[in-house]
Amino acid sequence: MRKLGHGQSVALILPEEVATKICDLTRNDGDEEISVKDVLLWCIAESWINLKRSMPSWGIQGHRYETTKHLLNGKDTTVEQAKKFLEPEAQSLEARYRPNVQDLDGKARLSTWDTSSGPIAQIMKQLEEFGVMGFSNADAEEEQEVREA
Repeated sequence: MRKLGHGQSVALILPEEVATKICDLTRNDGDEEISVKDVLLWCIAESWINLKRSMPSWGIQGHRYETTKHLLNGKDTTVEQAKKFLEPEAQSLEARYRPNVQDLDGKARLSTWDTSSGPIAQIMKQLEEFGVMGFSNADAEEEQEVREA
């Protein structure tokens, strides 16, 4: 790639769906040829969207780790300590899918986090910086990830 543009070139073949998204993003009405710059812009934009979408799961996993890391002691972990680490494997249908009118965007869960813990405060700061302050879909995404694995 060092000599790209100096004797070497790259051909980009895009599905129509991706080309349309690139044109929408770059405000290209389709008359102009899509440039490498346009493709890179679309890649960065898509990466940002995916990163922002995964932040709630990252926050929940970070919080879970910080609040349970003291329960395990490596090879010296007792059975009782390990049992405290376990989480329920299943929820009732009502608990899983019943709408919570008071917390449709997951903000109530955040208010229960102990921000006196440095790492948890840092996680919350990162979530705020990304504009992600609710977890309405984070649990569903985690469940989906488990199913796909």
